[in-house]
Parts: sequence; structure tokens; C-alpha cells
Amino acid sequence: MTISDAEVNRLAWTMLGEARPTDTNGMLAVGNVIMNRYAAGGRYGSTITNITRPDQFATWSSGAQGNNPQARFPVSSPYFQKAKALATQLIN
Repeated sequence: MTISDAEVNRLAWTMLGEARPTDTNGMLAVGNVIMNRYAAGGRYGSTITNITRPDQFATWSSGAQGNNPQARFPVSSPYFQKAKALATQLIN
């Protein structure tokens, strides 16, 4: 499967936003849900960005439920780097 770097980043941020950044198993669980939806296609969408839209994962919602993972975890942060490595493992 071919997934762009931007999509890998989106997967990593979703994993961070939905699980605690220190919880590897939690991030992997979130990532597995996303990848299962990606494989299923259909109503979930055909891209990581579609699958991780606000009505699917609260971290991308505005208001009290959202937590803006892109701002909280810039690509240079060690938490993001860990999540991206995990996301890459799930994709490969």
C-alpha cells in the first residue's frame, strides 16, 4: 500500500491525540483501528485523512473533545517521532 508522508503524519497525530503519548499499546490500538478501517474502505473512506476526520476521531474535533495534536506534538517532538515510528510499522 502506498501512503504519503502527510498521511503517515496524520496517523501518528491521531494515535497521539487519542492515546497518551507515553502509552505505546494505546497508540498501537488506535493505529490498528485506523488501518483496519483503511483496509475496509467503504463508508470509512479511502485515505487516512478521510478515516481520521472529526466525526471518526474526537482528537480532530473542535471544542471540548478536540485536542489539536498537531500543535501539541510538532514533528520535532520526541513523542511525535515515537508515534511516527509506530505508524510506519503499522503501514509496513
